[in-house]
Amino acid sequence: MIETHDFKVREVVIVEVTIKNVWPLRKITEIFLCKDGSVHLVKVKTKNREFLRPVQRLYALEVHTPSVENLLEKRASEIEDEKEEAVQQQYVENLEKLPESDKTSLSNKSKYHENPFRP
Repeated sequence: MIETHDFKVREVVIVEVTIKNVWPLRKITEIFLCKDGSVHLVKVKTKNREFLRPVQRLYALEVHTPSVENLLEKRASEIEDEKEEAVQQQYVENLEKLPESDKTSLSNKSKYHENPFRP
């Protein structure tokens, strides 16, 4: 069974031509869906013109760039983690300044509880 690739607009592909050492890279500008919802034809852009090419003559590059939204979500989660670490570090610094009887600790579920008395 032949495995198909889900081509996307703005994806860079290799276009098959008869001379194998000059297969050009092209960017997909439009996708044409068939009645069954599958893709059989795409429009690819060259420097000066656009051509229609069947997907049987296209080869997807193995390079994928993450979308901007994914990068923003990842950075937002990193910022949240950094903020949480800063708050915990500040808590530890403040805890060291307190007398022994006033100290509390942070449990795994981020709830404060008193330390047990150990003589």
